[in-house]
Amino acid sequence: MRTNKDWPESFGFVIGGRAPVVILSVKANSVAQKAGLQPGDQILELNGENVQGLNKEEITLLARRSRRVPPALAVISRIRNFQLRRKRGTFGFTVWGKGPVYINQVDRGGPAHSSGIKPGDLILQINSVHVRHSNREQIDQIIESCGPVLSIVLIAGSHSIGSVEKSGGGSSTSRYRYARDFYYQVSYQCKKERKLESSDHTKL
Repeated sequence: MRTNKDWPESFGFVIGGRAPVVILSVKANSVAQKAGLQPGDQILELNGENVQGLNKEEITLLARRSRRVPPALAVISRIRNFQLRRKRGTFGFTVWGKGPVYINQVDRGGPAHSSGIKPGDLILQINSVHVRHSNREQIDQIIESCGPVLSIVLIAGSHSIGSVEKSGGGSSTSRYRYARDFYYQVSYQCKKERKLESSDHTKL
């Protein structure tokens, strides 16, 4: 019988962040992927409780103590896509981290600043190359070797999310539907797995 003991990994996804907490990766063909969770989704609520101010460890503890298996999640996508053009030989930002790598500083008036990129945004892809597990030196090399245009995919950090919330972005209806669908689809998948396990034991 599946429990929340090893949540979220046991359901096929990994989370990270110090508030907000986002989904960093989703395992292929996992329960989470089949339920529609994606990298870049921010966790808004857990079992109807607002957890936007909690960090990864606090949310994980709440989830593992939950009597509902798995806990119901309300999420919203925080994936952001940008196309930057070099200005005076630079894209106007620096990075830090050992995998994942984050935006460190953004030059005021530079291409990144003009596009809305902010410190703390997590880098997922550069020019269609997945770089979530790359370190700062590797990403610096990729950026330096690319041409005049840089295509970058980010997960919004707290500064970027704050800007979106102030402008009224996001739909509460879609958030709650997402939470309900995730819970029921995961529950269905767990029941399906238990039936398969039962049939295997019968054959033996």
